[in-house]
Amino acid sequence: TTAASLSVAIGGVGVAVSGAGAAAQNIITTTTNAYIADSVIDSAEDVTLEASDTATIDATVAALSASVAGGGVGVGVSIGGAAARNVIGSPSQVQAYISDSTVTADGALALSATEAATINAAVLSGSMAIAAGGVAVGVGASGVLARNFISTDVKAYIDGDGDGIEADSIALTADDLSTITAVSGAAAITGAVGLVGVAVSIGGALAVNEIDNHIEAY
Repeated sequence: TTAASLSVAIGGVGVAVSGAGAAAQNIITTTTNAYIADSVIDSAEDVTLEASDTATIDATVAALSASVAGGGVGVGVSIGGAAARNVIGSPSQVQAYISDSTVTADGALALSATEAATINAAVLSGSMAIAAGGVAVGVGASGVLARNFISTDVKAYIDGDGDGIEADSIALTADDLSTITAVSGAAAITGAVGLVGVAVSIGGALAVNEIDNHIEAY
């Protein structure tokens, strides 16, 4: 997502005002289950249940604003802003389970649940204001706000009222391999040239990255 703005003003009194803003929201919710329920299983080999999630968000949000003013009195104002919200889960689940079942396996019994969600996000904002004149005023401001969040219930479990579980070996595994890679940046550049020159530049960036997965094997 990209936004750009440019303004130019030249005259006895030149005033240029430019603003650009970009915002994006990306949400993925998933339900991934591998299970045996209300069943009777008799296997001469291994019994394996695997559930995995590899949901991915790749997001780039950028805003660029520029203004140029010239004259006896030159005033240039430029404002740029970018915001992004990227969410995987909340709610989502990845589960491998056996419920209310009887399982007999001559080999191994293995239940595996894996969350490998990925967020790659870049949120950028830039602002430039140039003013020239007998009296020149340049004002530039740029801001960025980004939030990246992953939240999934990841479970591998055996539960219920079956007649029992028999196997050569039993393994329950729940893994969290989630990652967030985030780049946030704001830049503001101002210039004022004149007998009286005033330049003001403000830039700010805030990023919140959170992984709040709930992992259980039982």
